[in-house]
Amino acid sequence: MALDFTRKPQRARDRQVAPRTAGFKTTMPRKRKTKEEVREKTKIARRKRYEHIKSNAVLYALEKEKKRQKYTRQKEQYSVQ
Repeated sequence: MALDFTRKPQRARDRQVAPRTAGFKTTMPRKRKTKEEVREKTKIARRKRYEHIKSNAVLYALEKEKKRQKYTRQKEQYSVQ
């Protein structure tokens, strides 16, 4: 394969090259959520999660057992002190 010297070399602007900012945001970052917004979102997610657990008998039984064990652990921990 011989080199072709008859063609003009491509200019940088003519090439299909991604801009320097490719893959990076060029806009301002989104505003952070306030503590109240985050709490509200977690509260809604918790409600939805427990609603799903309560609708399934097996998951509900497991959740009750977990809560019972947590209660007994805490009771033992604070009664020792």
